[in-house]
Amino acid sequence: MRLATREEDAEDKRFWSVWQAVDVPACHTLLTVSKGGIRVTNRRTTRRSRFYFRSFAVFLMFLIVLVLSVSGVVLYVAPPGRYANFNGWQVLGVDKSGWEAIHTNFSWLFLIVVSLHVYFNWRVIRGYLKRGVAWTIKYRLELGSATVVSIAALVGTLMWWPPFGTVMDFGEAVKRHWEVEGITRVGNPWAVALVVAVFLAVWGAFSVLSKQKGR
Repeated sequence: MRLATREEDAEDKRFWSVWQAVDVPACHTLLTVSKGGIRVTNRRTTRRSRFYFRSFAVFLMFLIVLVLSVSGVVLYVAPPGRYANFNGWQVLGVDKSGWEAIHTNFSWLFLIVVSLHVYFNWRVIRGYLKRGVAWTIKYRLELGSATVVSIAALVGTLMWWPPFGTVMDFGEAVKRHWEVEGITRVGNPWAVALVVAVFLAVWGAFSVLSKQKGR
């Protein structure tokens, strides 16, 4: 009978220590077998006891923006109140007054969440404000461009210049369409398609912002 060498004895002990590690009930053990040997990774299962308000705020903001986007599009194409209220015009089973209430309340909820965000992150925001002058000078071209676009959109909307006036004219045409055709509700497939399209747009915007923030 051949006696085991020191290397074989050490390998045998390591093998049994692996199986002892696998038999630990408090761990989720990952056992990896390769040419180099056996590797064990223990992942202890611990219950989360904290509530992460930042994650909560991000999810809440996403849902608020989603609802505001959907309600904004619905109110953009909604018929005049006299027709909508008299004929019970609806989208997804909600009439025009219901969509107005949703849009109003979620707008206030958005303002409350933004106010709480500023309150709980005031130190960070104050640091941004202190570095604001240098940051503004560094990105003065981007700041100037954003200011010009905002002013142009505001003036163009008030003066009804295209394409801003065109957007409003299209909305008015859709509003008159309901009354001319005698339509009292939007079909669920179209309404669901609207919700899905807005969801994808909002999700894409949040993804772009998160990538820009991570740079």
